[in-house]
Amino acid sequence: MGLCSTKWLVLWSLWAARLLPQPTLVIQLSNGPVRGTISPDGSHTQYAGIPYATIRQRFQSPGPHPTWDNVFDAINEHKHCFQSIEDTVMTGTKQCLILNVYNPLNTTPDAKLPVMVYFHGGGFFKGSSASLLAKVMLFESQDPYDLYNYFMTKSDADLILTRVPRKEGNLIASEILYTPCAEKLIEGEEPFLTKSPLDILIKGDYNKVPVMIGGNNEEGLLLFAMDNATMTRRITFEKSVPKNLEFPSENVKMEVAQKLKRLYMEGDKMPMEGETLSQNASVRLSRLMGEVGINYPALEETELLLKTNNNPIYNYMFQYYGNRNIPMLLMSSKLRGVKGATHADDIFYIFSQTIIPTTIFENNMIESMTTMWTNFAKYGDPTPDFTNPPVKWHRTNSTTPTALVIDSEFSTAPLWYNDRVKYLRELYSKFRRKG
Repeated sequence: MGLCSTKWLVLWSLWAARLLPQPTLVIQLSNGPVRGTISPDGSHTQYAGIPYATIRQRFQSPGPHPTWDNVFDAINEHKHCFQSIEDTVMTGTKQCLILNVYNPLNTTPDAKLPVMVYFHGGGFFKGSSASLLAKVMLFESQDPYDLYNYFMTKSDADLILTRVPRKEGNLIASEILYTPCAEKLIEGEEPFLTKSPLDILIKGDYNKVPVMIGGNNEEGLLLFAMDNATMTRRITFEKSVPKNLEFPSENVKMEVAQKLKRLYMEGDKMPMEGETLSQNASVRLSRLMGEVGINYPALEETELLLKTNNNPIYNYMFQYYGNRNIPMLLMSSKLRGVKGATHADDIFYIFSQTIIPTTIFENNMIESMTTMWTNFAKYGDPTPDFTNPPVKWHRTNSTTPTALVIDSEFSTAPLWYNDRVKYLRELYSKFRRKG
C-alpha cells in the first residue's frame, strides 16, 4: 500500500471513529446499571430510552419503573408510542414511557444542576422525544446519514405531517379541544385532570413559578399546509367559527363570521368552488388557524397568570427566518417563501442538529436562544444583568403588557399585537362555550 493510500486510510479511520458513539462509564440507577454515550463533540453525555414506568392498561396510570440486573445500554432515542405515518402505516411500541437524559460531560456525581424538561409536541396523538428532525419524520434509524438520504427522497407532500381529518369547509375545528374533560367520560382509578385548564388558571389553583410563554408569528402555516388542496378550496368562514364559542342565535354567528372574514382576508376574496387558493389567501387563512389555536390562547393565559401569579412572566414572539426553520422549509413551494416562523420553527434553534447546515446568522440566533432559555432555567430570568445580555427581556406587566420580538434584530412589541387577536379576546369574553 502506498504512502498516500495509507494516509487516507488513517484519516478515514479517524473520521469513522469520531462518528461511532463512545460509551460512558456505567452508572447505577434505582432501576439498575445504565451505560450511555458521549456526544460527538465531547461536550456532554447522553442516556437515551431509559424506561421510567411500565404500561399497565390504556387510560390508566402507569405502573412502577422496571428494574434490571445487566447493564442497560441507553443508546436508542427513537422509541415512540403507536402512531400513524401518512394515515396508513402504524409505527411505534407500547412500552414508550422513556426518558432521554443529557448531562455536561465533566459533572461530578454529587453536583446539583438546573434541569430543563422538554415535553415533545404532536397534538396528543403523535410525536416522539427523538432528535428533532428524526421525530418530524417519525424516522427510526440512529444513523444521521440514513436520515439525510431518507429526507432527500421525499416529496413536499410526503414531508408535511398528517393530521386528524377535518369536516368539509371547517378551517380550525381539529385544532381546538372543546369537548369536556376525558375524566368525565372514562372512569379511571386515578383521574389526571378533573377541572378545565381555564378554571384552574382563573382560580389560581396551580404551582406559581416564573413563566416564559410565547409563540411564532406564522404559527398557522404548518397547520394549514397539512390539509390537502381539495379541503382548502372548500373552506368557508361560516363553518370555521371556533367551536368553543357558543352564540345566542345563528344571525349572531353569521355576523361574527363576516367580521372574522374582513379582519383576516383584508379585502382578498375567498376563491370560488374549485379555484386554487393564492399565496396571499393561504397565508391569511392560516393566520386564523394559528391565532385561534395557538397565539390567542397564549395571550389569554398570560392575562390570567398576571392576575394570580406574582412571579415574573416573560412573553415572546419568535419570527426569525433562517436555515433552521425546518417546518417552514418543509412547506409546499407556494408557502415556503413566506418570511417568518411557523409552528415549531423556534425549537430548531434550541436543540442541536448535526446535519443541518448553519451560517453565522443561524449560529448567532442559536447562541441567543440557548442562552436565554438556559438562563431562565438557572435564574428564573432569561437576561439577568450580570450576564451582560445583548438585549434586556423585561417581564410582562398588566398595565402595558409587552413581548420580546425575537428576530435578527431584537425589539419589543405590544402583547396584543393586532386587531385580530383583540377581536378574539372580545369574542371569548362574550361567547365562550360553557362546560
